[in-house]
Order: sequence, then C-alpha cells, then structure tokens
Amino acid sequence: MAQPMQFRAAQGFVLAGAATFTVQSLKTGKHYTYKVVGMGDEDPKVRWLVQVLAGPDNRADYANIGLVRWEGNYPAPKFFLKKGTTPTGASKAFEWVLAQLYDPKAAPGGFAQMALFHEGSCGRCGRALTTPESVATGLGPICASRA
Repeated sequence: MAQPMQFRAAQGFVLAGAATFTVQSLKTGKHYTYKVVGMGDEDPKVRWLVQVLAGPDNRADYANIGLVRWEGNYPAPKFFLKKGTTPTGASKAFEWVLAQLYDPKAAPGGFAQMALFHEGSCGRCGRALTTPESVATGLGPICASRA
C-alpha cells in the first residue's frame, strides 16, 4: 500500500511541473486526483495548469479547473468559473492543499489532516520512479538535484 508523502516532499513535488497526485481528507475520506503541469518559464511568476480527474480513465479523463501563479510569497490558484458559478469541491480542495503546503498563515497542523499520494512518476519529468529515495520524494535523482 502506498504511503502518503511527507510535508517537505509534497512541497517540492506538487509544483514540480508534471505532478499527478491524489489528495484524501483524513476527516471525511473524500479524495481528488489532480495533474499540475508547468506552462513554461516565460513568465517570472511561472504558471501551472491544474486539472482534476473527472471520469473513469485515469490517464485521459482530466478536466481543466484553473491556473496557479506566484502571488506575493506563495502560489495562489485562479479557477475557471462560468459567470455566476462558485468553486467546486475539487477546486476548493486544491486551494486548501496549496495553502497547507505554501502559505505560512495557514492553520497549523492542516497538512496532518490530509494524505497526499503521488502516482509513482517523477513530478518534474514524468519518468517512473525506481529507487526508494525517489519514491519517497516524488522526484527522480536528476530532477531532485535541479530543485
């Protein structure tokens, strides 16, 4: 059975550029699977596209839900919402996860209320992880040295 990622590993993994991960609330059991893909380095605030698994095919059934940009000292999501709609559970959960990982003003102990699992691929380049150290961090040795 897969073990949840530790806090520091999750911080390095989620915005590495090619991360696919599942987040589960330890309180409710509810879970979402996300892909967070880097969109290039042209913008100094670097943006990521956020997708959520929205169907039965866990390789292809992802829906775009928003972007993440650096605002101030930590990343903040901006969701794609139709006029007059509110964020979904998936977007609210993703926003909460980002706050727990990167916002120093987040409620203490929030990360302990969730379990974050990667899919076994490097969060930066997408290659399969094969060493225990890489599996623990979610980044292969070459990509980890670039972090």
